[in-house]
Amino acid sequence: MIRRHRCFLQRAFFIDIVCVLFALSMACSPTRVPEPRLDEQKRSVQTKEDAQSYVQRGLRFMDRGETEKAILAFQKALTLNAKSVVAHNNLGALLKLKGNFESAQKHYQQAIALTPSSAESYYNLGILLRELGKFREAEKAYLEAVRIHHDFAPAYYNLGILYDLYLNEPDEAIKSFVHYLEIEGDQRERIEAWILDLEKRLKKN
Repeated sequence: MIRRHRCFLQRAFFIDIVCVLFALSMACSPTRVPEPRLDEQKRSVQTKEDAQSYVQRGLRFMDRGETEKAILAFQKALTLNAKSVVAHNNLGALLKLKGNFESAQKHYQQAIALTPSSAESYYNLGILLRELGKFREAEKAYLEAVRIHHDFAPAYYNLGILYDLYLNEPDEAIKSFVHYLEIEGDQRERIEAWILDLEKRLKKN
């Protein structure tokens, strides 16, 4: 009877030891973090490629003047890749043409948020703000564009227009037009004549 009792105790002790060792091994083993599935990575790459194909479609539709089809293409691109700066910028431009200024402004601002170093996005926003009558905000957007890209001629040209026709600052208009001519040769005769007219007005005042 005593022998059986000892045998039972030895078995119980052995089982307890095994359980403890198993528990310790589980506690000390690092939890394995699964790697991203290869098919998920492929899907992500494929989605971006599909978005880019819709961007290209949108650009082709824009070139052909098919505005509605271009809008749909850029919207589809953004459903596949919400970070497409090209899609945001071009969709903003098309919505502005259709008079949907609020949505256009949101897309330009989204493009800026995604790529703060995009002079084109600030320039596009500046044109929109000028059309909305927000002249000082437009000025800030244009100035940010030329701060990022010092040789961005269209921004200097539109700054000249803004200063002369909307803000009544002919001296700043002259500076902007001179910067434009230093970079771009297009419309030289017209811009030079404009500068002469601005200088005449300044002398009268």
